[in-house]
Formats: sequence, C-alpha cells, structure tokens
Amino acid sequence: MLSGSFFLFILVIVKGFPTNITLQLILTLAVFAIGEVSLYLSLYKAFEVANVSLASSVIATFPALSTLFLIIFLGEKISIIKIAFILLIVVGGILISIDWTTLKSQSFNFRTFIKGLPWALLCLLLHAIYFPLLSVLTANGHWEFKLFGIKIFAVVILIIIFVLIKKVKFQITGIRLLAGTLLGFLEVLGWIGLSLASSNSTGSIAIILALSQAPIVTPIAGIVLLKEKFALMQFVGLVFVIIGVTALTLV
Repeated sequence: MLSGSFFLFILVIVKGFPTNITLQLILTLAVFAIGEVSLYLSLYKAFEVANVSLASSVIATFPALSTLFLIIFLGEKISIIKIAFILLIVVGGILISIDWTTLKSQSFNFRTFIKGLPWALLCLLLHAIYFPLLSVLTANGHWEFKLFGIKIFAVVILIIIFVLIKKVKFQITGIRLLAGTLLGFLEVLGWIGLSLASSNSTGSIAIILALSQAPIVTPIAGIVLLKEKFALMQFVGLVFVIIGVTALTLV
C-alpha cells in the first residue's frame, strides 16, 4: 500500500493538486481509508481462517449486492435484463474462482470454511458498499488526488495498528521490496482503471462490470503462466461470464 501511495503521489504531481481542498473532503477521504483498511483486513482474515477458494467464491458475489446497493441507496435505474446478466456474471465468477480439485479432495474441511464464513461475509458486504461509493467519489473529478489521500490515511491507520499497537517488526528484504513495489504499481493501475471508468461512463454498471472480472484473472493467469488446467465447471463459469459481459455491452 505504501508503494502504491508513492506511485499515486507521482501521478498527483503530474496532474496537479485541486485548488479547493476542504475539511469535508479530507474527512471524506479519511472515512474511505477506514473502509479500505477494513476491507483488506477482513479479506486477509477470511483467507487465513477459511478455505481460500470458497472464501473467494463467497466474496465474488459482491457485484450482485453492489447492484442492490446502487438501486436502493443511490437511485440507480437498472433493468431486469441487466440484473439477470449481472447475476450470470456473478455465477460464472463463483464457478471460476472455486478450486474444484481441492473441493473434491479429502483435504477440504467444511468446518474450517464455516468458521471463516463470517469474515468472508463481512468482506463481501464491505466490497458491495465500498466500490460503488468510491466510484461516485472519483467520478466528481481529481480522482488521482482523492485516491492518494485515501492511501495516505490508510497507511497511517495500518502503522498505528501494526507498529504502534501490535508492535509488529517487519523484515524488509530485496525480494519483499520488489514484490511490494510491483503489487503497489498493479494496485494503482487497477484504481486508475476504476476511476477512469467512473469518470467516463453513465451510471455505475461499468464499474460493477469491471470489478466482477476479478475472479477470472487469477485462474487465467495460472493457465497462461503456470500451465495449470481448467476444471470443467471453470470452463462453464468462463462461458457464463463471456455471455454476461457481451450481453451487457449490447443491452
């Protein structure tokens, strides 16, 4: 997250600071930072306690909840047909994200999954609320400064939690530094894509559509880079996603 803040700072320097930085904006960025930290901590806790594959599949349903959040609280008008295709994408994402080999093997512990389910559900709820609100925030201009402010507040919160309160001692090695820098850069690219989509699209369906692709990235990367094999149900899920994405661009 710290390396991501560095890349965003460079982007802010290039694009320029907003001329009117109000106390309300600063407080808003601080609240979003609390939401982001809560989101990531609940995600890591869900992966630590529960089966990673099934926890991911639970969290992958957040576009459906985000759609309900947009309709109920933000007044977004979404047709029944679009909702149906969003649900199809969600189902496809779930099928893709599940490690079917582990699920069928004796190593899978359903009790462990149930134990971590509350954390997965909490992370699901935070995803469903956070990203639509973030898209609204960044759509109003100066998204690079807003993202930078959120990251800075988030870094401060994490330092308070892990360094000052928990007294965690971090060992920085060359490999960890390189991996952290790469992850920070990729994270910033993701935020840039989300913010540009928010600024250049009508409504928030484009945001949900983009975020719903997250469960697809890891297994496809595994196929391309690690020569892993897709299970039959993952192929079915991929077909569902392709149909849903294509249909949403046409309706």
